[in-house]
Amino acid sequence: MTGKPRVREDLTAAAIALFLKRGYDETTVDEIAEAAGVARRTFFRYFRTKEDAVFPDHDDCLARVEAVLNVAAPARRPSRRSARPRISSSPCSPTIPRRPSSGTS
Repeated sequence: MTGKPRVREDLTAAAIALFLKRGYDETTVDEIAEAAGVARRTFFRYFRTKEDAVFPDHDDCLARVEAVLNVAAPARRPSRRSARPRISSSPCSPTIPRRPSSGTS
């Protein structure tokens, strides 16, 4: 994969790695950009905040959830047997792009 999707994935992978290593509050956008091999300005072409880098498809996910809820059957009073609704699948997949290892640590 090359181009924009790759840069976006690299930024997300760098952000997650740094957050795990240093913590969210201690990690800066500059550090994320440097780890991904891009400039700070490039980071902001892809994400508004460092939080957006961790949840890159958050807005799309919310739109999918809303679409599922809009076509769902109206709410019914749950029976005593099943007090919790059953969800067969999630409209959002919790996938995290992984950066290929470079073979060095």
